[in-house]
Amino acid sequence: MSVSIFLDRDGTLIEDAGYISSPEDVRILPGVIQGLQLFRKNKYQLHVVSNQSGLARGKFSRTDFEQVERRVNDIFLE
Repeated sequence: MSVSIFLDRDGTLIEDAGYISSPEDVRILPGVIQGLQLFRKNKYQLHVVSNQSGLARGKFSRTDFEQVERRVNDIFLE
């Protein structure tokens, strides 16, 4: 049996800096990489979820969102 863990992106994995619209604003919280490695070592399936209301509210563009998302993925898939 596999167990899934769902992790909120902002405030759990990365610093919650409001409406993040630039890849340069992505800051990993302390201990996150080590914690995720421990979960993976113990065979947990990890899923990142995020409510990006800023996109719907026009605080940033779809392109901005995709660039930030690529940066987050690049960090965690290294």
